[in-house]
Amino acid sequence: MPNPAPMLHLNGSGRANLLPPLEEQVKALRELDRLLAANGPHMRDFYILKGGGRAEFDAAEAAHLSRRLRLEAIKEELEAMWQAIDSQS
Repeated sequence: MPNPAPMLHLNGSGRANLLPPLEEQVKALRELDRLLAANGPHMRDFYILKGGGRAEFDAAEAAHLSRRLRLEAIKEELEAMWQAIDSQS
């Protein structure tokens, strides 16, 4: 989905009001991804389940990866918006 960036102009919000919040959002998403990466599912929490828990662990691991990929997509959208605003003269 296209992600249009605001246009800088005389009556608009201005670079100083648009870029800092985007920077904060991107930093927060990077930190969240760091936390998610450090706290993914571990087989030790599933092996006692019937059948050794392999299917449940695989599902948990897939869900964890899906969350991280969605987070990365949001971060990339915000970074693109940040760059589009910053590149305007």
